[in-house]
Amino acid sequence: MNSAAETAKSKIDQAFYNLYEEKNLEKITITEVTGRAGVYRGTFYYYYKDIYDLFEKLEGEIAKIIRTELPEIIFSFVEGNIAENIRLLEIFYSKYERLLLLFLIKKPSVKLSEQMKEMIKEIVITGFGLEKNSLTEELAAIMEFVASGQQGLLIMWLKSGRKMSTEQLGGIMKICTQHPIEEIMKYAIRLKC
Repeated sequence: MNSAAETAKSKIDQAFYNLYEEKNLEKITITEVTGRAGVYRGTFYYYYKDIYDLFEKLEGEIAKIIRTELPEIIFSFVEGNIAENIRLLEIFYSKYERLLLLFLIKKPSVKLSEQMKEMIKEIVITGFGLEKNSLTEELAAIMEFVASGQQGLLIMWLKSGRKMSTEQLGGIMKICTQHPIEEIMKYAIRLKC
């Protein structure tokens, strides 16, 4: 895609984000999006079939961002590297603040939330050298607990307007996950014996 096309698409996306912050998806029209973006309807249709296609593609882009950038942050928690985690979390938040607030807080996307939780579980499972298909019910429950807890803390932190410092959040996540992670390690070792 050339830069003019990227700019047009970006304008459409930004116009949609602005409108989506103001109103529900079903109330947003293509005319409103193109008007705010300063592009013709034909330009909109070059990229998207309709408003729902636009929403799904943007949601997919956000899911891709989460899948690509969040694993390193989550894995630094699993490893107990809080300093690195704090640094990565700050970078991630500063880059995607608007999208995180919109799709996880203001208008939560169940699809994104579930994808995020599944990704956290996969990272923890992989981090301990386990196989997803060979998890016992007990170990699957522990993974669900760890993933839901980390996701819940992150969402609570965002909802509060980041009242806690990143260092405080990292400390709380360490306290809340360290014991379950130690138990996962012990349990995983027992399974391998």
